[in-house]
Amino acid sequence: MNTQTNRKQEAAAHIGLIALDGCYTSSLAGIIDSLQIANAHIRNSHGEHAPQFSWEIISRTGAPVMATGHFPIAASHSLANANHCDLLYIPSLFYSGKRTFSQWLSEQQDICAWLEQRWRAGSRLAANCTGTFLLAETGLLNGRQATCTWWLEQQFRFRYPRITLKVNELIIQDERLISAGAMSSYLHLATHIIELFTTPEIAASCAKSMLIDMGQSAQAPYKSFSGMEDSLDPITAKATFWLQEHLHEHIEMTQLASEVNVSQRTLIRKFKAEFSVSPLTYLQNLRIETAKKLLEGSSLPLADIIEQVGYADASSFSRLFHKRQGITPAMYRHRFRPTDNRPKPQVES
Repeated sequence: MNTQTNRKQEAAAHIGLIALDGCYTSSLAGIIDSLQIANAHIRNSHGEHAPQFSWEIISRTGAPVMATGHFPIAASHSLANANHCDLLYIPSLFYSGKRTFSQWLSEQQDICAWLEQRWRAGSRLAANCTGTFLLAETGLLNGRQATCTWWLEQQFRFRYPRITLKVNELIIQDERLISAGAMSSYLHLATHIIELFTTPEIAASCAKSMLIDMGQSAQAPYKSFSGMEDSLDPITAKATFWLQEHLHEHIEMTQLASEVNVSQRTLIRKFKAEFSVSPLTYLQNLRIETAKKLLEGSSLPLADIIEQVGYADASSFSRLFHKRQGITPAMYRHRFRPTDNRPKPQVES
């Protein structure tokens, strides 16, 4: 991987990319590619001598790291001899499970201390997907807003209760701390960084070149609700199975508690312990997930889908769907239904 090591005297910004063992190659290299494209647009718009981006790749010791797919990444600097950077970027890392990831985070205190020191010296910090956990480990996000990858929402909330998590958002900037959502959001983060240090026009040109939809500002439409996995607790397992079997019916929580032979209070406690949500919220999430699968994989009219998931009032369900997913059911179907299943356009003879 080529690395630009000589900082230009009048760079638009000097970016430091933190190379970590197990990081996604695309999450790191994609930012560099985006900066290369930005520099091309800067030259085309303002001339060869206009301030452009420069960057360096930083690893803990300056030694190469092994990214996903056994792809080696060479670093130009160590933490100890890195230049001052206008922005330091933490890429996404492969997630190998809660226990392993938590152990890895606990072993990064030297990097966290270094990031905090650099932030206090004036650098912006940005992180993508699972990299947001490392940013959170610094403590700098405490009392601030952030986003993270939607599928690790509950783990992030539990580990960092002092952070205001807005997981539906794709990118959040709070002062000089920037967080981005699930893995491919590094492309939107790249355009955000480009706009920060150049102009909206340059960022828009880059987005067009890379086919990035700058109108996409939320990851909520892509979100699948956690807590849909099988339960190990016999009571919640029986309750979730019963809910799935009776999803098309009108269901009261008192009825569900009676079916599994526990009090409503016990049912609520068990659901919150197992899934971090109430039985009612679990039911709503289950209905939305079922509706999403039908919207993606069937040609059923929306009214029929709403009836199948147990709603008599179409407007009530549509409001709930929009609140949870950020778009209407019709918009969801248009975006996520496989192309082969979409109605073919009429061809005029």
